Amino acid sequence: AFETWDEPRVDALLLALAQAVAANAEALATATVKETKIGNIADKTVKNMHASLGVYQTLAGKPGIGPLGGEAVRGVTEIAGPAGVVFAIVPVTNPVATAIFKTLITLKARCSVILSFHHACVAVGNTVCEIMEKVLTQHQAPAGLMQWVRKRTSRAKTAKFMSHDGVSLILATGGAGMV
Repeated sequence: AFETWDEPRVDALLLALAQAVAANAEALATATVKETKIGNIADKTVKNMHASLGVYQTLAGKPGIGPLGGEAVRGVTEIAGPAGVVFAIVPVTNPVATAIFKTLITLKARCSVILSFHHACVAVGNTVCEIMEKVLTQHQAPAGLMQWVRKRTSRAKTAKFMSHDGVSLILATGGAGMV
């Protein structure tokens, strides 16, 4: 159902998601530092702003599916289509910034996403996902378009997601062992 959304409607959804996270950037940064004991609030706030509004600005007005342009330069027409279900691993170092940018790029490509947070940042992961879920509901996005692992995860559970037949693409961010 989401694949049929036109670019202006998708961009409106992405803008609302970016604005919702940006509006909560400092509170989410505070929660991240408190939960993970990594980094500082000021820097995480800037990262949350850039990963939301900054990434949105790079995507807005550009095609997420269909012909991507560039034919005149290379003589080739690139046509993008949704990959399907994307499993996105979110590290402890920047959980909010990683979650919003992976959600934005995945939805721009008309894919659904399942976010999996490092076990040491599940609480802030739940918070940012609840913010995004509210926006998705307000914009009448298909149910289940964005999902997340809500409880503490493990490498075994992550491996099951990564090898699941229904997962088409993996966005891995984290330590060498996970990636």
